[in-house]
Amino acid sequence: MPLAIGSRLGPYEVAAALGSGGMGEVYRARDTRLGRDVALKVLPAEHARDSERQKRFESEARAVAALDHPNILALHDVGNDGGRPYVVFELVEGLTLREKLARGRLPVSKAVEYAIQVCRGLVAAHARGIVHRDLKPENLSLTRDGRVKILDFGLARLLEPDLSAPLGESQARTATVPGVALGTAGYMSPEQARGTPADARSDLFSLGAILYEMVSGRRAFDAATPTERLSAVLLQDPPELAVGVDPAPTALVRIVRRCLQKEPDDRFQTARDLGFALESLSGASSPTATGAARSARASHWLGFGAAALVVSAIVATVALWGSRRSDSFPVFKQLTFRRGTILDARFTRDGHTVAYSALFDGNAVETYSMRLDGPEALRLDMPPARLFGVSASGELAVLLGHPGERQLVWSGTLARVPFSGGAPRAVVDDVWAADWSPDGQELAVIRLVDGVHQLEYPPGHLLRRPAEVIGAGAAMRVSPRGDRVAFTTAGGVIVVDRAGRAATFKVDPWADGLAWDPSGDAFWVGISPDGSQSTGLWRIDLDGRRREAARVPGPVMIHDLSRDGRFLVHLGFERLGVRARAPGESVERDLCPLSYCQPIVLSGDGRQLLVNDFSDRSPSRSPNGTLFLRPTVGGPTVRLGEGGLVAFSADGRWTLVDRSEPGRPALDLVPVGSGASKRLNTEGLDSFGTGFFLDAGHALIPAAGSDRRWRSHLIDLAGAKPTAVTPAFVFAVPGSARGGSVIGAAAEGTLAWYSLSGGESRPIAIRRPPGTLALGVSADTRFLFIGQEGVPGRLDRLDLETGQRLHWKTLLPDDPAGVVSVGDFSVTPDGSAYAYTYLRFFQDLYLIEGVR
Repeated sequence: MPLAIGSRLGPYEVAAALGSGGMGEVYRARDTRLGRDVALKVLPAEHARDSERQKRFESEARAVAALDHPNILALHDVGNDGGRPYVVFELVEGLTLREKLARGRLPVSKAVEYAIQVCRGLVAAHARGIVHRDLKPENLSLTRDGRVKILDFGLARLLEPDLSAPLGESQARTATVPGVALGTAGYMSPEQARGTPADARSDLFSLGAILYEMVSGRRAFDAATPTERLSAVLLQDPPELAVGVDPAPTALVRIVRRCLQKEPDDRFQTARDLGFALESLSGASSPTATGAARSARASHWLGFGAAALVVSAIVATVALWGSRRSDSFPVFKQLTFRRGTILDARFTRDGHTVAYSALFDGNAVETYSMRLDGPEALRLDMPPARLFGVSASGELAVLLGHPGERQLVWSGTLARVPFSGGAPRAVVDDVWAADWSPDGQELAVIRLVDGVHQLEYPPGHLLRRPAEVIGAGAAMRVSPRGDRVAFTTAGGVIVVDRAGRAATFKVDPWADGLAWDPSGDAFWVGISPDGSQSTGLWRIDLDGRRREAARVPGPVMIHDLSRDGRFLVHLGFERLGVRARAPGESVERDLCPLSYCQPIVLSGDGRQLLVNDFSDRSPSRSPNGTLFLRPTVGGPTVRLGEGGLVAFSADGRWTLVDRSEPGRPALDLVPVGSGASKRLNTEGLDSFGTGFFLDAGHALIPAAGSDRRWRSHLIDLAGAKPTAVTPAFVFAVPGSARGGSVIGAAAEGTLAWYSLSGGESRPIAIRRPPGTLALGVSADTRFLFIGQEGVPGRLDRLDLETGQRLHWKTLLPDDPAGVVSVGDFSVTPDGSAYAYTYLRFFQDLYLIEGVR
């Protein structure tokens, strides 16, 4: 039974019916909590009684809610009222594309503009493994400001098909039923019409049919009945595309024709590729591209020698980007000019002085202050520390570092230091983020307590546990009125009031920095859409409204916002490079084929290096990266194909490659030279890390099982089921296998021998020192190679018989400027050759004025 006007589901009061169909009833409703109008979608009564359908409805709706993109209808809420499940969407005021087309065909430029926007939404969705399956003009809404919103994204796969319903225009089917057509006749792809599985390329076929209709004013596959339209999709090509009585532009014809190819392999392979092709017609800015890398923050390196030119280009072109959004554009003023990394920056209370901490010229962390009208910065006389905040009285809140500290982020002791310098006064330990209250009397902190992060304001007064921060890099700020604390988390920002009530604001894929708006009613974040090489400065109101105020063609991190609306940001570039020393050589070579290499593994003789490169993170590439083989003694680079590096055989002939797709783990044994690949048995596993070959028939790799806990697993290359070798969160050390056992290292520092056949473990009396990482074992298994956290490049040898720790090497590039971490150490058993990765940031601090 339809909902009555004035009735309520949860906090939503029904105001008017908007439509209904087999997939649900849609109403205009009023959110009584936030005082806004929304679109309320309710399962039909006959489906609402099905508990399984309720579960699928709610779980899939939450997946769609993660698609926070301006070209996708936002999902605000899900709920269940008295057994009646519902979802709540933003209410879009405007026409559907179907209603627009009822007035006639569109100008080519407008049709291409709309198609580009749809591509942008699809890029974001496909990156998360979500395929729409029912793109059609009815499911594209045009807002009053000219934006296209994709409606009902992913809902076509929420429900089992109603096999008793006729095949009509509004029907949507689920891909989980083999042999059943899903989609809408005339827009569904041939594979959908055949009832076979459909991937992202199916949406591109549907978009091609929509683009054809927008330009020509008639449907690409039109017929009297749905059955005839299905037949046309399968067997016929549409009439030649024309604009009224005139032929359509040749380039557009080629694009549409390619979209409408019967075989998926003959179409554009990604929405990004299609978007770029359409961009070439329109001259518009390129659609955002998704990137899935294993690093927390992925930015292309554009070349160290060209860094100054690139930054200058960013500043010179930001006016063009900004002018598209307002009558005036932001003005950038560069504040720092040294080679290195900006950690944190803050305005002082008067807004004319800036304090910041940085890693310059390969030195340890230092803190500086500068007048915005002055010529240079002054280094403050204080111990190594990272700046967290400047109080109203000019006192600094800092995180104390270790001697020689050169990490990008760390946790430790929070201290208060006078702005003029001097000895720090410790406040609390195990802090990961902190900020001052507006009056400078209190501090808010996120710290680790019994292994769990928690928010305290002031220290000792618990507001939220757990505080879901992203490692030690969490940005946390107290609001201008002191009544709220905001901090960044995976995919969003959490705002907590003094009573502990929290609200979550989704930011996809992550928030690049955080600053409160001076009003206290909104906050600002940087967003790099889908990991692309541009950053938007976004204002997000506490009532959920958001807008992009400016776009900068490069990675930007927001540090602070003054009371008069000026931003402190840093712009910069990063490179994850590889250095290696070959056997018999005394010098290291830089061996990263492109710009973002991780992980790496040396062959047993040290003459070959296998690297995973993530420089190209476009949707058309594997989310696991691209594999390259590099000779360490010089020679050509060989591209082995796409996939993630898991292990490299000692003889350099075989590699294990991760070729997983969302929800479908896949591990292949791939020859380096000629030969065929083999898909291995990964039953019970769904994620893989970097491991090593034990012998010609087995490998040992870290992997997550059905319990989502990581441990080392034995992989039988002949196809037997994997077996767990170590307990949860204990990992086998590369090169440590001896006599049917392997050394496993636990996070707390314990070491033990674990049997590969499942026998009892044998503890090793020597413990790994605190703050160290187990990297490998010497050929005689007497020494454990360890790295020291917080000291990039330092490698020691731990004697497993005596416990003596001996310094072995310090691995750093010849030019240490901007190097914030060294990792992925790989060494041959005899120690004659080694390789490592290094992460280098070059960043400059900027003042931005004029953002509206």
